[in-house]
Amino acid sequence: MMDSPQYVQPILFLIFNRPKKTKQVFEAIRAQKPRQIFIAADGPRSNVESDKASCDQTRSIIDEIDWDCSLQTLFRSENLGCKLAVSSAIDWFFNNVEMGIILEDDCLPNDSFFPFMDELLQKYRGRSQIMMISGSRLMPQNQELEHGYEFTSHPIIWGWATWRRAWSLYDVNMSDLPSFLQQQSLDRISDDQDIRNYWINCLIKTYLGEINTWDYPWMFSHLLHDGLGICPNKNLVKNIGFDQDATHGDSPVMAKATSDTHSLTIQSHPEQIAPNQNMDYESYLRFYNVKINSIQNPVLRLMKLIKKRRKTRKRLKQFLSKKS
Repeated sequence: MMDSPQYVQPILFLIFNRPKKTKQVFEAIRAQKPRQIFIAADGPRSNVESDKASCDQTRSIIDEIDWDCSLQTLFRSENLGCKLAVSSAIDWFFNNVEMGIILEDDCLPNDSFFPFMDELLQKYRGRSQIMMISGSRLMPQNQELEHGYEFTSHPIIWGWATWRRAWSLYDVNMSDLPSFLQQQSLDRISDDQDIRNYWINCLIKTYLGEINTWDYPWMFSHLLHDGLGICPNKNLVKNIGFDQDATHGDSPVMAKATSDTHSLTIQSHPEQIAPNQNMDYESYLRFYNVKINSIQNPVLRLMKLIKKRRKTRKRLKQFLSKKS
């Protein structure tokens, strides 16, 4: 009997202290038998007594690799936290490969995910404007669209892929943020003030260390370089991490949006490389609540929005005055 074909794109698997979830995602990877697999793990937290045992149990997943492949590991002895653990692992990954897939331990891909990534990694490897390919779609799945994917200004990092050329633009410290905001560069991202305010707040908080995450700096690199992502027209990744163990809390709305995955084959490609602005706007309304739609009373909602807008203007002014 001939061995089943091996998946050609390198895969970076990011794990930590959740052995059951890690096992689920690993089984999806194992079915593909990738030729190259990189596994990175943050170290146990010193203030969480159970972390050492759960981290050790999670790392033992490498003992279940039963196919012929190149395996590399980056197992941290100390806890770096979400921001540095993930970003440094992706640095390590792209020091070794030109392009590849990144899967976290709570992002469970279906069988369509892998050929989708493979085809588009190859197709857009030389297009600098395209900075990543997402396997997740938050929008409703019940509409038949012309192509298998769309371009977006706000890609999702739940199961994704990129190239070394794009990741080389990443700066975990977002050094260019003050000048970016000083030049009012967010104006070209959206003509909606509330969407701009959303990013102003997220980026400033991350820059100041109030949010410990790696993905806002990654999104900032898209904004800084006018980059686009690719979004599939069917959701290919189920996020299984929205529970009490989640690093950044839970989100019932987003959990519901990725509760199902669908089969997808790319039949044709869009002729024009441009973001689907309607899709992006709907994402902000549905999942990022930029208009505070959770407040039903329109008068109260408007008052809350006005208060948020004033607060953002004040924060932006204070931030820029300290950086000038």
